[in-house]
Amino acid sequence: GKPWMIFCHEWVQITDGTIELVRLKKDLSATIGKPVTLFKATDAKWVKSLGEIGTSYQNNIRHGYVTDGPFLYRTKTGKLIMIWSSFGEEKYAVGLAESLSGKVRGPWKVVQEPLYRANGGHGMIFRALDGRLLLMGSRKIRFAPLDQALYTVIRQASAQRSALLSVCLFDVLLGSP
Repeated sequence: GKPWMIFCHEWVQITDGTIELVRLKKDLSATIGKPVTLFKATDAKWVKSLGEIGTSYQNNIRHGYVTDGPFLYRTKTGKLIMIWSSFGEEKYAVGLAESLSGKVRGPWKVVQEPLYRANGGHGMIFRALDGRLLLMGSRKIRFAPLDQALYTVIRQASAQRSALLSVCLFDVLLGSP
């Protein structure tokens, strides 16, 4: 296949952060063409401005809509989904989008509710050695000196629910089995 790179165009540069796509040379040494916007943060109704929720950036409250940490995953049924992070009512959160074409170029449909909303983000989906499908992310716990790892069991939803995933949450400290 052809190599592509998906990345975030930061809100500090454009206010409403975006998820972008650009082709790469086969040897990955450079891009081919200009990036294409797949979607912007405010395409998801759950996303809040940092200023709106009182979150500071470099010790200042600033207005901006974050896109962060895109991660792609192909389901058993062949759907191409993307998890990504932004800020919602409960701070850092994980969002979900689905490629309607099943291809990286999309078009992408953003799910209007966060997959995980309780101050955790930057997720990655992987299959555990025992076969369970897991979502791993990180979050800062107030007054705790360490980051915690958040492991979430994900079950693929039925075809009627498209790329929406059922979520069951439990926290595990870094370094714990």
